[in-house]
Parts: sequence; structure tokens; C-alpha cells
Amino acid sequence: MLVLNIMKRLTFTLLAISSLLQSQAQLLVDRITIACGNNYFSEDEAYNNPALIVRGVFCQDSYIWTPISEGDVLTEMAYLDQEPFSGICVDLDSNGQLLGKYTFKDGLIQQLEEYHVNGQPFKVLHYIDGAPHGSASRFTQDGVLDSHINFENGTCSGYYYLTRDRTDWGLPPCIEFGKYIDGKVIVMTKPCFSDIDDE
Repeated sequence: MLVLNIMKRLTFTLLAISSLLQSQAQLLVDRITIACGNNYFSEDEAYNNPALIVRGVFCQDSYIWTPISEGDVLTEMAYLDQEPFSGICVDLDSNGQLLGKYTFKDGLIQQLEEYHVNGQPFKVLHYIDGAPHGSASRFTQDGVLDSHINFENGTCSGYYYLTRDRTDWGLPPCIEFGKYIDGKVIVMTKPCFSDIDDE
């Protein structure tokens, strides 16, 4: 009887530990598909870049995967085991370093987080059912804010902050700050390319 009780307790303990480990296991992006069964994400093991995401509805012979930028609308449904996916999946490099973390609800993306190879955030984008909604931020490898735009149901809204690259013109980067009001941009700093336009 004592041995039976010990075996029961051991079995329950092992089941509890197994359940805990499974709940902490990370779902990898390669498990997520589109309606046709093809991959939602495309990874290239040779590079340490976040996975590309399928664009548009492609249920035929050709598929296009691209990186995602601020303002992109993502309408393709994500599936796990032929059911619309709700949850978080991650993209890891060959060393197990986190490159991307993607949150879905009922098959549509709600948040995208991608990381530099040094572990610093690269971009954090928020969505409501695939449409940009909330903050969209990008960071340098040193963790410095590079850009920040706010969206309301897919439209730029409120204050924004952008670092403009002007190296092609032999100029240093420039910070632009402004606000979107009723779809119009009001730049509150000197325009970054006015020096170039004056030439």
C-alpha cells in the first residue's frame, strides 16, 4: 500500500513537471502555416535576421515573403494544425538566440517584436487584427530609439519621431519630430532634407 501511494505521488509529480515544461516550451515560427499549408514565415538559417512574413493571399504556386515595416497591413491568416492560431511564436537563430516574437489572435497578428543579434530590440509593432494600431518603434543596436510612429486603425496619428539617414548626400543623420493631424503631417523641426533641396 505504501509503495502504491509513493508511485501515485511520483506519477502526479512527474505529470505536473511535464505539464509545466510543455507550457514553457516555445512554439517556433516554422509550425505556423497559411490556409494552404505553406509556411507563414520564411527563415534563412544562413543569416541572423528575423523571419520574413508571407504577404497577400497566395494559395497557388507562388509565394512572397518580405520583412515588415511600420504601417504594413498583414491580412494573411496564420494557422497551427489547421486552426486559426492564437498565441505567441518565436524565431530563434541556430544558437537559440531570440530574433523575433509574434503574437496572434484568431489567426491575425497583434504584435511583432524583432531583435538585433546582440539581443537588443530592433522593432516593436502593434496591430489590431493585422492593421497597425498603437505604437510602432524601431531601435538601434545600442538600444537608442530610431523611430516612433503611432497608428490608429491603420492610419498615422499623433506625434512621431524619425531619424533620417542622409549619408547618401554626405550629411549626418537628422532627427525629425512632428505630428499627424487628420492625415496631414506637421513637421515641428527643421526638415531634414531642406539642406539638400537648397542646393
